[in-house]
Amino acid sequence: MTPFVSDLDRDTLVRAIDRHRKETALDWADVPGARVEERPGYLLVLSGYRVPWSNNVVSSALSELEADHVIEECVAALRAAGVPATWTVSPLSTPADLADRLTARGFRVEESIPWMAAGLGEVPVSTTPKGLTIERVTDGTLHRGWLTAMDRGFGMEPETVRMLDEIGAAASFDPDAPWVRFAGFVDGRPVASSGLLLHGGVAGLFNVATLPAFRRRGYGRAMTLAALDHARSLGFRVAVLGTSDLGRGVYERLGFRDVCTTRGYVLHVDPPRSPRPPRPTRAYPLRRAR
Repeated sequence: MTPFVSDLDRDTLVRAIDRHRKETALDWADVPGARVEERPGYLLVLSGYRVPWSNNVVSSALSELEADHVIEECVAALRAAGVPATWTVSPLSTPADLADRLTARGFRVEESIPWMAAGLGEVPVSTTPKGLTIERVTDGTLHRGWLTAMDRGFGMEPETVRMLDEIGAAASFDPDAPWVRFAGFVDGRPVASSGLLLHGGVAGLFNVATLPAFRRRGYGRAMTLAALDHARSLGFRVAVLGTSDLGRGVYERLGFRDVCTTRGYVLHVDPPRSPRPPRPTRAYPLRRAR
């Protein structure tokens, strides 16, 4: 298990975020039908789903001499698999002109993600607004509530919903598993969600969504704090997250501050000509936090 990060200086946090992303990517090796290739300087993840962020290249610390060859190898693998993919460029990615090399081979920047961090000792303890009930996902029924809130809160694509349904329904529900999810209910109706990915010595906050009709009631804040309370109870000292303009204000008021920005370069490829066989549906445990 990676030791807990407690230092909040920028260089430490940038390295922790990079490590967090790498260890999270490694969990795809436990997903039936997925493929993870770990090579010096980078990871290639092929989930098999046509969801760009589930097929990706991470921790790409490449030399100037090898970068073009590695990019060409990865592009060939993605085209053979027939899946779109995201190559994330972080402050630690090398060579310095990696982004230019990616765009020269068909990748296009589609997202810039500001990463923020906060010391959990400074984050408020959770409080739950009247009428909202927060449940940690411990079974298939709660998983479906979590997924419904995610789908309707974010307006996700059908393939993304299918992917999250399949991997979420089969994932471990243990409280110390690296992926922990929470669903928020009002009168039995799922209206909000949040989740944690516990990797790289930090608690990564993800999956925070609220149905449009239930926004501005403090539900997003409550779901965030419920997840961070859980991380704190496990001994984590620092939380990180990738934010959007919609959520930035909430996180700043909770004590999160900017650390760095990563950029996702996406390669869109044609799907395979022949249909893929059905994916395995057996249950599998996601790797526990290291």
